[in-house]
Amino acid sequence: MLIYIGYTSVNGINVYNVLTVSVMSVIFVIYGLLYFLLLLKDEDFIDLKFHPAFWWVGGTLIFYFGSTLANFFDDIIQDKFLGKYNTRLIIYTTLNLFLYGFWAYSFICRARQRKTCH
Repeated sequence: MLIYIGYTSVNGINVYNVLTVSVMSVIFVIYGLLYFLLLLKDEDFIDLKFHPAFWWVGGTLIFYFGSTLANFFDDIIQDKFLGKYNTRLIIYTTLNLFLYGFWAYSFICRARQRKTCH
């Protein structure tokens, strides 16, 4: 919140807040990797195919890692085109498909868990 307020007060509200987005993306990636590290160190057996948290964090990690790379190399990919489509559009569309696909499967796994508990 402090980064957002500081950036907005210096650059105004109508400017894309690249600093806040980059810092938060890096933080989300670190937290996602930390979750996977803790999952690896856990001694309990977890069937990842049906574990909703795994899929939710996995989608978030892929999205924020990919978007962080895209933001850092934005000046390079901004001018590139694949056919009539901008490379940035293709990257973010693919990242969104991963994010929402993983999240949808996560919610399906959670619904299955709730049905088996009742």
